[in-house]
Amino acid sequence: MVNQAWLNGVRDELLYRAKRLSLAEATVGYSELAEKFGMPLFGGRNRVRYKEHPLHDILRELDKEDTKDERPFLSALVIHATDDRLPGVGFFKTLAEFRRLSNPISKPKRHEYWSKEVNRLIEFYQGSPKSDK
Repeated sequence: MVNQAWLNGVRDELLYRAKRLSLAEATVGYSELAEKFGMPLFGGRNRVRYKEHPLHDILRELDKEDTKDERPFLSALVIHATDDRLPGVGFFKTLAEFRRLSNPISKPKRHEYWSKEVNRLIEFYQGSPKSDK
């Protein structure tokens, strides 16, 4: 069961970012988002794995809402704050599943799919992508 207060808070935070911020400012790390709402930490000793973390179910629920209402995924704004600066594997699996893509999104294609989704998101909520300058 998804914690409704966390779901509403994460939705509001991502909507704020999608509506008002440039692409460079709109993205947020998984850990930063979890910390903002007092959720458990990720990985490591005494920390939660992603599939068991509340954000897993929250972001999937948001993806369901966005699919139903034919909107770009707000979850595209949630990324790894270090390393590749892309969403996790679950984002791409959900994107392929909910958009009924015939094949999974391969690792070399992930940046391309993510860029398209996040640009659609900013354009959907702002009318046109803002410059990152």
